[in-house]
Parts: sequence; C-alpha cells; structure tokens
Amino acid sequence: KNPSFFGFIFLLIRSYLGTIDKSNYFSSIKVHQATIETPETKAHIDGEPVTFNSNSLALNCQSNSLSVLINN
Repeated sequence: KNPSFFGFIFLLIRSYLGTIDKSNYFSSIKVHQATIETPETKAHIDGEPVTFNSNSLALNCQSNSLSVLINN
C-alpha cells in the first residue's frame, strides 16, 4: 500500500529521526548479494544520472556498509 500525502510526510520525519523501520510502509531484508532488474537503463547514483548498458544491476554488499530503501 502507498502512503497518503500526510503518511509520506510522517515517513520523512521518521527517516530523519531514524525510526523509519517502525513504519507500516517500510520493510527491509538483509542480503550479501542482490540483482536489480528493471526495464529502465537510467538511474541516479548519489544524485547523479547514470545510464547502464543492461537492464540488470548486480550488487555485492559489505556487511553493515549499505542501507537501501525500496518503495514497494
């Protein structure tokens, strides 16, 4: 389910306060490796636009070094 406008504002506040994990709109999983597949070949990395040669991106994560938020 998607949050309402006010629900989104509360998500921003929770994110700022470090309590977003307590929200009903948030879920998380811990993995060492992940593959992201999307029809898009454009993304943003640190706010910079990037174009990929593939529709699949493989990630290898070091423990406790990366947090990823995904809107379901």
